[in-house]
Amino acid sequence: MTLVLSWFNRESETTQPTIWTVADTMISDGLGSAITLEGAKLLEVPIRCKDLSTPSQHIYYQSQIGFAYAGSSLRAFNCFSTLSVILTNLGGHTVRNQLPDAWSLLNIARHVLQFYHIQDAVCEICLYGKCPKSGRLFIGTIKPKENVVPLEFVASLLDDSMQSLEYVMLGAHKGEVKEMLDSRLKEVKDIGGLKYWRAPVRLLNDIIIDKKFSDVGGNIQLNFVGTNHFHMTSAAVGGEMKFRNIDVFEDLPRMVGDCLIAINGMDFMRD
Repeated sequence: MTLVLSWFNRESETTQPTIWTVADTMISDGLGSAITLEGAKLLEVPIRCKDLSTPSQHIYYQSQIGFAYAGSSLRAFNCFSTLSVILTNLGGHTVRNQLPDAWSLLNIARHVLQFYHIQDAVCEICLYGKCPKSGRLFIGTIKPKENVVPLEFVASLLDDSMQSLEYVMLGAHKGEVKEMLDSRLKEVKDIGGLKYWRAPVRLLNDIIIDKKFSDVGGNIQLNFVGTNHFHMTSAAVGGEMKFRNIDVFEDLPRMVGDCLIAINGMDFMRD
């Protein structure tokens, strides 16, 4: 299984909120054995809208949103692959500024996820980022309906209007993790600052280090998004900066042709 947390971070009082999303990096076989400790669970879906009023079909809008998942990697990656093709081939008219909104992005993702009927492959996904239509940040989830056969999915949307730390969670052990996180948020709310706004990532870090759950492990992967930026980042855990549990300077060649691998890093434990 896995554990994903996504929330609106307002640690900076001078800028707009950002969306922070974290996950562990373990992908298991469902029987308690790890397939990899370097699993990709936070992904980037590009969006491109092309002008259908001209033969050249020039691109009049392009951006990206985040895609996170918990559950079946096979179902999630098929959904991600198909959704990526669809969202990079949207057509409209430049003069009308025809763009998708957050709900329409969630709805098409729900249809695509529903399409992949893989036996016993339960999956939840989260889409997050800047709404192309409104320019507002959003976090949306697509989860299976409870006690419904055959499997159906329902979408829900969280906007950036809340001033307190509002989060969504995907994956295993929701009840126990929610209790742990809510308790931690209550303890540090009056302190505010980084201890409050970074509580979800610090909790996940503690869960991984303490090996609290056998199906949540590996390392931290972290992504943060604002209205004008989208960053996949390395994260400092135990003094080592790693991207999806991979040290890009030691485990991989540092250069790709003439270019340096330049994934930004963040020490989220800094107070």
